[in-house]
Amino acid sequence: MVAENLGTALTPFQEQGEALQKSGLPPWAPFEDTDEWELVNWLINQVNKTGTDEFLKLGLVSPTTHLMMKCFQLAYKSAYSFFKKIDTLPAGSLWHTETFSFTGDLLDKNGEPTQDHFELWYRNSLQCVEELISNPMFEKYISYVPERIYEDSTGNTRVYDEMWTADWWWEMQDKIPSGSVMCPVILASDKTQLSGFSGGHQAYPLYLTLGNISKSVRRKSSNHAVSLIGYIPTSEITCFSDPQIPKYRLFHACLKKILEPLKSAGSNGTKLICADGVIRRIFPILAAYVGDHPEQCLVAGCKENQCPICDGFLFPLRSQLHTEQVLHLNGHHPPEFLEWGLRKVFSPFWAGMPHTDIFMCISPDILHQLFLGWEYRDMSQSLLGIISGSVDPRVVLVAQALLDFITYAGYRRHTTKTLLCIEQALEVFHSHKRVLIDLGVCEHFNIPKVYSMQHYVAGIKRLGSADGFNMESSERLHIDYAKRAFKASNHRDYIMQMARWIQCQEAMFINKQFLAWISSRRLIYPVDSPCQMSMTGSISTN
Repeated sequence: MVAENLGTALTPFQEQGEALQKSGLPPWAPFEDTDEWELVNWLINQVNKTGTDEFLKLGLVSPTTHLMMKCFQLAYKSAYSFFKKIDTLPAGSLWHTETFSFTGDLLDKNGEPTQDHFELWYRNSLQCVEELISNPMFEKYISYVPERIYEDSTGNTRVYDEMWTADWWWEMQDKIPSGSVMCPVILASDKTQLSGFSGGHQAYPLYLTLGNISKSVRRKSSNHAVSLIGYIPTSEITCFSDPQIPKYRLFHACLKKILEPLKSAGSNGTKLICADGVIRRIFPILAAYVGDHPEQCLVAGCKENQCPICDGFLFPLRSQLHTEQVLHLNGHHPPEFLEWGLRKVFSPFWAGMPHTDIFMCISPDILHQLFLGWEYRDMSQSLLGIISGSVDPRVVLVAQALLDFITYAGYRRHTTKTLLCIEQALEVFHSHKRVLIDLGVCEHFNIPKVYSMQHYVAGIKRLGSADGFNMESSERLHIDYAKRAFKASNHRDYIMQMARWIQCQEAMFINKQFLAWISSRRLIYPVDSPCQMSMTGSISTN
């Protein structure tokens, strides 16, 4: 299978380099030299706006200071002019706002229905896709076609690793024109606390990355292979007596707005410049959604005591088309609405998304379903040794089967043999788990984490190994895109300030990548340029 070459064009870094060359400017422009660039980079990452303003007013860095020593001699005197200069750097997709209004069932003092207004901050999702797939720094780590990999020459032992080695990509490839490139869109969302002790400030980031990019690159936050595409509103809903249903509808309305640009591109394709400078027809399709169990149920539109993938143990998988019809007919009370445990989300964001089955997008969640952290992983290594000889042998058998399942499920690379081991461990667990009820350890196994285990093998075959969809990565992103951004704000109207802070941070990082790209290729400037000596960098796959 070959991705059709529709021509070549300059990548964003090549365009930036040519523009600087024509203007006779150095690669670190608009800054004077590498020393100033390094200082600006340090200030942006380590000092807030107020501290930057105070620093720039120090006599040592003032442009009017005449000391008999080397001074910084910066061209800007305040944080305002400092950030105005940074604003001239090429930046990522711009932020937009959208206001959602709800008229509730509660009345005000005049007997009128009360209203709530919510502000969504978001970016153009298609532009974010374009920025990722065209980034020259990812050139060696991007795949444009699916692959089937086998461990043996007979083709009996298949390998499941990256997303392009799994079944979903192959199935979708047949649904788009020959020669086109499938672009699997991976979303992740998770509400997070911003203030630890007071204030109750929260953020609800929505992240986007691509299955075309190797998981070893996108799961490392410092590579910036994941884009923040929105902050879902977290304000309390006060105009309804029961705020839960409006909360679900607000979530789906926000995602529908954010993902709107992907609908047309997913249906008809769009020509994009890829990381290697080749123009290809790209079909961005929602392929995976990463979240914990409550988030998965919110996305699927079902209650949290339900499975977001199927209708029940050994029951058929949920059907997106049928679910859409049932939600649309909710006013007529179809029996499936209650049987499937659906929420009153009449217009889910995934309705009408081309080639998407949201229930097949729900990916395994190693962090919350198997382990909560490294400490639990370390404890599990001693578990069998501790209980062996101290409990009923059947309990040891159940524990061993469960630990085998967890170990195999966490593999970064699977084969048909390792998937068989997962199935066998799960079978042993279910065959003997009754002993825990008999001994009074638990009353039942109607637990989402236990139930989700049955979907792991199918999920790995469909999307690739589970480590590519671990929420550990998205929770690490909260540090940069939520907690640090909040800390840089004055804690009032903080989402707006966070969005602007991130825009500034990304502009600096894009310029850092550009300088590293120049340094690694030595395209425009001589080898002995200061840029070559100090501006180096690479993509980490650790």
